[in-house]
Amino acid sequence: MMSPKCIARYEDSKEMYRHGLVLAEKLGNLPLVYQITNSLGAEAHLKADYQGAIPMVEHALEIARQLEDKSKIVQSLNDLGNLYYEIKEYPRAKELLSEALARLPDIEGETLKCGILDTLGKVLTASEEYPYASRVFSQGLNLIKDTNISSAAVEMLIGVSELLNGMKDK
Repeated sequence: MMSPKCIARYEDSKEMYRHGLVLAEKLGNLPLVYQITNSLGAEAHLKADYQGAIPMVEHALEIARQLEDKSKIVQSLNDLGNLYYEIKEYPRAKELLSEALARLPDIEGETLKCGILDTLGKVLTASEEYPYASRVFSQGLNLIKDTNISSAAVEMLIGVSELLNGMKDK
């Protein structure tokens, strides 16, 4: 649970982002509109307001597509996949994360790829698609090993643990 001080800070930042969004829209600065909209979605996600975050991140994805910015599109797809995973809408999460993975060769971002593979593995585990989840986690662990992204290793290992526990139950 967030402390009252954190909640007040969150509300202040949300209000500041909203003012910035109005100004960015008036200026017609689409990249800034994307950034602020995405930040609002991220703030809502951090507060566990998943239903509030989804429309914001979907709007950010629309803007990223208008901008034809491959990196922003992949980031928004990943963010949406994470949100749908959180609300247990696994088929939608799988669809979004799979699209993000398909677009990854167009951008650089090994840390982002690790995050996408981790969440996709968790989605597949929750959907009891164990063989596919195993391949996804294996790909993620190999990427971590090859690139030395230690910060992603812990999350990935937690996902593998969930996979093994799910497989044991079956």
